[in-house]
Amino acid sequence: MTNAVAETVTTNIVPVQAIFDENGVCVGLVGPGGEFFSPPLSSDTITNAIITSSTINSSVIGATTPAAGTFSTMTTGNAQITGGSISGVSITITALNGTPIGNIAPSTGAFTTLASDSLTVTNVISGSINGNAATATNATNATNATNATNATNAVNATNAVTATNIAGGGAGSLPYQASAGSTSLLAAGSNGQVLTLASGLPSWSTPTTGTITSIATSGTVSGITLTGGPITTSGTITLGGTLDLSSPPAIGGTTPAAITGTTVTANTKFVSPYFDAANSAGGALRNASGTAQIQWGGGGGNNVTVDVSTNLNGSNAQIDISPTGTGHVHMKPTGTGSVEIAPTNAGTLDNLAIGGTTPLAGTFTTLRFNTSLSVNGSTGTSGQVLTSSGSGLPTWTTPTAYATVTDDTTTNATRYPLFAAATSGNLTTEYTSSIRYQFNPSTGVLTATQFSGSGAGLTSIPNAALTNSSITVGSTAISLGASATTIAGLTSVTSTTFVGALTGNASTATSATSATNATNTAVTDDTTTNATFYPTFVNNTTGNLPQTDSSTKLKFNPSTGALTVSQLIIAP
Repeated sequence: MTNAVAETVTTNIVPVQAIFDENGVCVGLVGPGGEFFSPPLSSDTITNAIITSSTINSSVIGATTPAAGTFSTMTTGNAQITGGSISGVSITITALNGTPIGNIAPSTGAFTTLASDSLTVTNVISGSINGNAATATNATNATNATNATNATNAVNATNAVTATNIAGGGAGSLPYQASAGSTSLLAAGSNGQVLTLASGLPSWSTPTTGTITSIATSGTVSGITLTGGPITTSGTITLGGTLDLSSPPAIGGTTPAAITGTTVTANTKFVSPYFDAANSAGGALRNASGTAQIQWGGGGGNNVTVDVSTNLNGSNAQIDISPTGTGHVHMKPTGTGSVEIAPTNAGTLDNLAIGGTTPLAGTFTTLRFNTSLSVNGSTGTSGQVLTSSGSGLPTWTTPTAYATVTDDTTTNATRYPLFAAATSGNLTTEYTSSIRYQFNPSTGVLTATQFSGSGAGLTSIPNAALTNSSITVGSTAISLGASATTIAGLTSVTSTTFVGALTGNASTATSATSATNATNTAVTDDTTTNATFYPTFVNNTTGNLPQTDSSTKLKFNPSTGALTVSQLIIAP
């Protein structure tokens, strides 16, 4: 950078008194105030020395034209240097031209060469800088600081290779190149976010997984040792030892590694979700003698081949062969092989074409169709029937109409009802009976030589049309449609009501007006009738006897309760 213009500063050099030993060596200096200094002048080192109003080599120190001085080591707490240059000497400077460097109103300095471990500049640095610019706060014009290799903090150093502090942005901001030659600041993200790249630019995002702060890598598992941990930033994990398969471990973890060997033996079982073929030739499960039992993936395709007799004998198991989409099942034995399906219990065959291109004959005890019957790819139409063509395929045909039904109620002529010789099945012949079974549509008369059955449904039959036109009740014949006043020859008549006079014996006559023999009679309690009644009596104590009364000798009035008798005898 360009040195500041040198200034003239008046420096007071204070005279001192030197003290020498017997060998002529200066062992100290005494100032005007009696202060004693003892620099080891023999090693060209002066400590805590203040030189004022003095000269070196007959030249005034600090004058308008400073004198040159050569020092191995110069240490001072307050040195003032104006103009010129200092090289090869370690100098700690606190002020220039009497003004503290870096104070509120800093001084201006011009240097040809300025070497320092720590330099603070608050205004402008121009020219080139070598070394460490600790805080170049306003290096506005350092546009090409190509030699500022370690310019730790250069706010506006366009080409500063290394910058410790950059103006702008908040705490936690990160600088990044938004485009070629353009630097931007990325604001601090939230706690726990990670730096990622989005659309070619850095950004903060929340990680979807947890944070690993330390990885412990030590211990031994099945003879394999793992050393090198714990790792908190970076490190090396070392795997050693010999794998002990006496107690097989889980090899591979979440993403298993490959195991390569000529023979891998498991004393109990192999457990894996996948068994992959080594190449496009496929894989095989073989028996102890090396014969393939089941092969898969032959030719790199999706296929499974069973090379030996196969038994599927799962107890109470359901065995499904269910390809989806356009998948289908082929059972095509070659040679003299055959397919036998012989379940112990009857099952179902759904959506199955039996026989293929050249069908075989099928024998069924019962052939049932739950939906439709397809013959040669056709289900026919409604009303068609299946017709044999002899040795060829049967076909669907529409049956020929053989009769038309007409409602006839007017024709006054004889018609002959049809009847069959079978109660079920298909008819080949229908019959009539010309003289024994006839019908007249006009009169509605159905004529047959005989009628058999109960006849309970027959109505409106005229008496004259009946062969037997009368009925006999007891020994009395009564013509149908006639009435009879006397029916003789009855041994017993049962009725809820009898009207008129009856003769004979009524065993239980509830209301028999004139019953010769009646076991029971109706009794009415009468206490109000003011009239004469005649009590009845019989002439014996048992048997069917007539009741008698005595109109003049025995009377009773229900109203008064008076019993009138001609003579009353009280038995002893």
